[in-house]
Amino acid sequence: MQLNRILDLLYMCVSCFEYKGKQSPDKVSTLVLQKSKDVKARLEEALLRGEGARGEMMRRWKTGNDRFAGLNENLRWRKEQTHWRQANERLNMTKAELDQEAIMCGNLATEANLIILDVLETIIQVNLSVDCKDNLLGGILKVLVHSLSTNQSSTYLCHCFSSIRLLIIKFGDVLFEEEVEQCSDLCQRVLHHCSSALESTRSQACATLYLIMRYSFSSTSNFARVKMQVTMSLASLVGKSQDFNEEYLRKSLRSILAYAEEDEDMQSTMFPMQVNELLNNLNSILSDTVKMRAFQKDPEMLMDLMYRIAKGYQTSPDLRLTWLQNMAEKHVKVKCYTEAAMCLVHAAALVAEYLSLLEDCSYLPVGSVTFQNISSNVIEESAVSDDILTPDEDGVCSGRYFSKTGLVGLLEQAAELFSQAGFYETVNEVYKIVIPVLEAHRDFLKLSSTHEKLKKAYDRIIFKGQKRMFGTYFRVGFYGAKFGDLDEQEFIYKEPTITKLPEISHRLEGFYGNCFGEHMVEVIKDSAPVDKSKLDPNKVQLCFIYRIHIQYFSIFTEHIFHFSHHYLEH
Repeated sequence: MQLNRILDLLYMCVSCFEYKGKQSPDKVSTLVLQKSKDVKARLEEALLRGEGARGEMMRRWKTGNDRFAGLNENLRWRKEQTHWRQANERLNMTKAELDQEAIMCGNLATEANLIILDVLETIIQVNLSVDCKDNLLGGILKVLVHSLSTNQSSTYLCHCFSSIRLLIIKFGDVLFEEEVEQCSDLCQRVLHHCSSALESTRSQACATLYLIMRYSFSSTSNFARVKMQVTMSLASLVGKSQDFNEEYLRKSLRSILAYAEEDEDMQSTMFPMQVNELLNNLNSILSDTVKMRAFQKDPEMLMDLMYRIAKGYQTSPDLRLTWLQNMAEKHVKVKCYTEAAMCLVHAAALVAEYLSLLEDCSYLPVGSVTFQNISSNVIEESAVSDDILTPDEDGVCSGRYFSKTGLVGLLEQAAELFSQAGFYETVNEVYKIVIPVLEAHRDFLKLSSTHEKLKKAYDRIIFKGQKRMFGTYFRVGFYGAKFGDLDEQEFIYKEPTITKLPEISHRLEGFYGNCFGEHMVEVIKDSAPVDKSKLDPNKVQLCFIYRIHIQYFSIFTEHIFHFSHHYLEH
C-alpha cells in the first residue's frame, strides 16, 4: 500500500520536473499598454458624461480618490506596480544569462528524473517478490510510460529505455498478460520516439520495440495482441501527432527488421517472417495515410487509399470498423449509395464475426459466411488468421457497434442505402439477417417497421422491374512519369447513369490540368493498346478504353463487390 503511494508520488514528480524548454523573454508592448490606458480613459469619460446614478457614482469615485490622494501613498502594494515586476526582471536579463538559466533548468529536469528512475530500479530490485510483483508492476510501468510522454532529455531517455527493457526481460510474461492497457500505451510512446530526430533516441526506441515483440512471441495470444497494439499505435501517431517524421519512422522500421533478420536464436522460428509481414503492413499504412493528405481534392484516389488503409487494419477490428464507416460517409457525400451500403455490410459482417466468438446464438449470423448472398467479398472479414484475439479478454471489439444492437443498426443503415441506390432485391437479403434478431428480442415495433420497408421494396421491384440503370463504368489508363505510382496503371471509374465519354474525359482532363498544367495533359482517344515509346515523356496521358452500362441487377451483383469505385483489379 505504501509503495503504491510512493509510485503515485513519483508519477506526479515526473510532471513537476518536466523540462519546459528555453523560455523566451516576455516582451511587454508599450503600445498595447498605452492602448489599454486610452480605452480606460475613454470608458471613464463616457460614464462621467452619463446622467443618473451611474454618472453620479463615477464622479464621486473620482473626487474621493483626489481627496485621499496622500493617504493612498501608505498602501503596502499596488497591483499596477507589481503586475509586471517578474516580466520586467526577465527583460533585464542578458542572452547569456537566459541561456545559462535554460541549461540549469534542463540539468535539473534530467537529474530529478534520473533520481526517480533510481527509486524505481530500487523498488524493482528489492520489493518485487513473487507475492507482490503483480500489484507493483503496473504502477512502475505507469510511471515509466508517463515519463516517455513528457519532454525529456536524450540522456534520461537512454536510461529509461534500458530500464524498460530490463523490466520486460524479467517480468515480460506478467506484463503482457496482466497489464494489457499499460503495454498498449507503452507501444504508442515507444513508436512515437521511433520518429525522433535524434539518432540515439531512435536506436533506443527501436531496440525496445523489437524486444517487446521478441518476448511476446513466446505466447501466440500475446504476440497477436502486441501486433495489434503496434498497429493501433501507428494509426494514432499518424492520425493525431503533428510532430512525427515519416522518414525517421521508416528508418526505425527498417532497423527493427534488421534486428529480426540478424537474431540467430529466432531464425528457426516463424518470428522473422511475422515481423517482416507486420512491418510491411505498417509501411503500407504509413504511406497511404500520408498520401491521403496530398489527395484530399481527388475523391477517387482518396477513397482508394482509405480502402487500402482499412485492409491494413484487418487484424485490428476496432480500427477497421472505424475506417469502413468513414468510407461509407465519404461515399454518401458523393451519392455513391451502393458502395456506402457495401462498406456497412462489411462492417456488420466484422461485428457478426466477433460476436460469434463470444456467444453461440441461433438467431445471430454465423460470422461473415451468412452475408455471402449480399456480397462474396464479405468473406474477407472472416476471423481465420493466427492473430485472432478473444474480444472479452483482450480489450478489442469494445466499441458500441460490437453488440447485437450495433449489428442491427449497421444492417438497417445498409438496407436504407441499398434502397436509395435501387437495389431492392438486396434490401430483402439484408433484412433476412435482421429479422431473426428482432424476433428473438420480441421487438415488435421494429419488426412492424421492417416489414413495412420490405413491402415498399417489393412494390418498387414490381413497378420498375428491369427498367433500372445502375451506372456507367469507364476503364481509364494513366501514363506518364508525373503520375508517380499511377503510371501505367488502369482503373475502373463509376460515373452516374447515362454519362457520356466526353463528360468524364472533360472532367478528368480538367482535374489533372489543374494539377500539372493545361498543356501537360493529353487524352488518348484510340482504344488500341498503348505504345509507351510513342508518348511524350514530358506530358501525362489519359487513355479511355471502354464504357459499360450496367442495367440489370443480376449482372451488377457479379461485378460491383469492391467498395472503392476507383480501383478494381482486372
